[in-house]
Amino acid sequence: MLGRAGVRRQDFRSCPNTWEPRRKLRPTIAARNRWARVEALQRNRAFQDAYRVALLQWLAGLPAVFPAGTYKMRGKPGVVIQE
Repeated sequence: MLGRAGVRRQDFRSCPNTWEPRRKLRPTIAARNRWARVEALQRNRAFQDAYRVALLQWLAGLPAVFPAGTYKMRGKPGVVIQE
């Protein structure tokens, strides 16, 4: 421990010389039950895949049907969102 005096002696522009990993998992989905988490990750992956396909179609000028839960593309021409 540095203490108050040690902290005040430090240069305010200094930064750590080493890197420490903070997390092993990205906290996008948390669940106590392992299978509930796996299922949620699979649903998330299916949404991302469907969104990517629809976005590529829309960028190519084709009519695109985006998955339910897409809010960013709402109201743009040629975009239909599943219900």
